[in-house]
Amino acid sequence: MNQSIVITPADLMQAILYICGAIVTISAASVAITNMIQKMRRPNAIQDERIDAIENKLKVHDLYLSNDKEQLKDLKLATKVQIKATQALLSHSIDGDALDEMVSAKNAISNYIDGKIML
Repeated sequence: MNQSIVITPADLMQAILYICGAIVTISAASVAITNMIQKMRRPNAIQDERIDAIENKLKVHDLYLSNDKEQLKDLKLATKVQIKATQALLSHSIDGDALDEMVSAKNAISNYIDGKIML
C-alpha cells in the first residue's frame, strides 16, 4: 500500500500542454461565441437603421399630408363661395330681384380673398 506517485518531466510537460490546450480551446470558443453574437446583432442594427430612415420619411409624408389637408379645406371653402355666387347669379337672372343675395355673394368672395371667410 505504500505506492508513491511519481511525476516525470514528461508527465509534467503533458499536463502543461493539456492546460495550455484547454486555455486555447476556451479562448477560441469565446471568440466564436462573440462573433456569433455580433452576427446575430448585425441584422438588428441594420433593421434599426432602416426603421429610422422609414420614420423620417413618414414624418415628411405627414407634413405633406397636413399641407394637402389644409389646401383641400381651402378648396372646399372656395367651392362654397363659388356655389353661393353662382346661386345668387342664377337667382338674379331668373327673378331679377336677388340684389341682396348678389351683395352677400360679393361680400363672401371679398372676405374669401381677404382670408376672412364667413359662410
